[in-house]
Amino acid sequence: MPEKTATEKILGLYTLLLLSPRAWSLTELAGHFQCSKPTMMRLLSRIERLEGVALRMELRLQDGRWQKWYWLDRAPTDAERGGLRFSAQAMRLLAFCRDLAAPFLSEEMGEALDDTLRQAAALSAEAPPHADTAVPLVQPAMLGSIDYAPFAEILATLLRAIGQRLVCEITYARKPDRIYEMAVTRLVSGHGALYAHGWKVTDKGRVEALHPLFFAVHRLRDVHLTRRIHDLQSPVEEPGFGVVDGAPFRVRLAIAPALAGYVRERVFGPEQHIEDGEDGGIILSFLARSEQELLAWVLSLGRHARVLEPPSLVRQVRDETRAILDGPEDIPSS
Repeated sequence: MPEKTATEKILGLYTLLLLSPRAWSLTELAGHFQCSKPTMMRLLSRIERLEGVALRMELRLQDGRWQKWYWLDRAPTDAERGGLRFSAQAMRLLAFCRDLAAPFLSEEMGEALDDTLRQAAALSAEAPPHADTAVPLVQPAMLGSIDYAPFAEILATLLRAIGQRLVCEITYARKPDRIYEMAVTRLVSGHGALYAHGWKVTDKGRVEALHPLFFAVHRLRDVHLTRRIHDLQSPVEEPGFGVVDGAPFRVRLAIAPALAGYVRERVFGPEQHIEDGEDGGIILSFLARSEQELLAWVLSLGRHARVLEPPSLVRQVRDETRAILDGPEDIPSS
């Protein structure tokens, strides 16, 4: 059989990627067309330059090594289109979730998500054309937000680490900066910020958990994926008020009538209990796990809340109130 010309190989490669329902690794493609990997890279480059062709590539970890995988974006067949069943309500719910996540997304990530929603709506067999997802359904309030655009690459790396269960080498902002080997198991949102939660692990050899880590994403200087794979689950957290984990403790607050309605509408922690107080006020109790976060929240309630227990929090509120009245020591009085 005569050797195929470059044009025939390109046509065959294009047809294979177009009709195949899966991605192909560079090694598989080189073996299928009986050529070297550099030659296959040149053929893929030729296809990538064709107008109207969307060649996609992704790095995947396989057998401890990173490999390039390729596929072509293509229009679905009628049979495939019939399997895409996103209702208008489902699309609105996805758009709702997108808008809730908007404060944490870079412009590029937001645009990619918008494109995905539009394509899903356009290709669905059930979602009607008027199921528009372009108009935001949620407008986040500005209460001291963090710009996550500079951290888009770090965030994408963390999501990939969680999905592929890869250990990260993380540089965290301290004085001086410190480097940690970390198995990130999930992201936690709270107070308008994102936190990486997981384990500090052994530096080399078999991955073993040493102790939990909880890092603010916007304070990460750098994140590098390693080739080490872990099988660790997220650290078990005790339930309670607060983002930062700690031993749970019970708090009791006397709430004035002005905030009684606000408090009754919300759940602040596990084992919450509300009882009637004097003159229309209430007594609120629940489990908390972070005194510092609880202190900040209580102070935000001003004169409408009074701490009854624990005694340590009563003292902290008293000391903090006095410090506010005295003012910071390093700022001259006017």
